[in-house]
Amino acid sequence: MGFVLPYDKWLRNDLREFSLKNLEALSDFTFLNSDKLRSITSDFYNNKNGVSSSMIWTLVALSVWLSSNEIK
Repeated sequence: MGFVLPYDKWLRNDLREFSLKNLEALSDFTFLNSDKLRSITSDFYNNKNGVSSSMIWTLVALSVWLSSNEIK
């Protein structure tokens, strides 16, 4: 039997600072729309519908991957 990881809880609590730091770092990339990224982040942390924890986690993972691979 499988289980669901509590991404939503983690991103809003224990991983909040880590997530916000990495989401903000994505704004430095010209191939991404920084205004849209800020809107998505704001909507998620203000509990607005339409932004899932999986979307936020994917963006955080992208930020970490870009940084780890020194992509600028």
